[in-house]
Amino acid sequence: MLFKKLDENGFNVQSVVSQYGQHEGHSGMLVTQLVETNNLETWLDASNPDIVIMHFGTNDCWGNTGTKKILDAYTKFVAQMRANNPNMIIVVAQIIPMHPSDQYDYKTIIEDLDTAMVDWANNLTTEESPIIPMSWNSTIAPGSSITFGLQGVGTVTSDFEYNTIQ
Repeated sequence: MLFKKLDENGFNVQSVVSQYGQHEGHSGMLVTQLVETNNLETWLDASNPDIVIMHFGTNDCWGNTGTKKILDAYTKFVAQMRANNPNMIIVVAQIIPMHPSDQYDYKTIIEDLDTAMVDWANNLTTEESPIIPMSWNSTIAPGSSITFGLQGVGTVTSDFEYNTIQ
């Protein structure tokens, strides 16, 4: 949907992902584990993107990793992204509401991260390389049945807008 809208509005967009030709998502991966490897740098060097849309941290929330550790990992990723391209535009999607089990209070875990993400982005954004938080939460109700074409398993079940947080 996003690529279609960009194309319809005259933008030349090329996806540089490795997973099913549609995304860079890796099932079960933790942002707090990936940051300890050089994989992001390798992926960035292979593609040299101008814009990154990062929707990462869901599995960390499932494991109750903690907002600080997730944001610390995001901060390291931003440094790696800017080392690859000092003018990179970074869109960071907030975590989608979920309730995979009754093990933790996922609503609070996600709300804490999503709230803190806005200040984190504002503190690290620069004129050359803005960080733009994007909210899925204002358009997806908890408990909704959603599948994502971006993850290669279907299409979004409703036509929602990509909302940035100002």
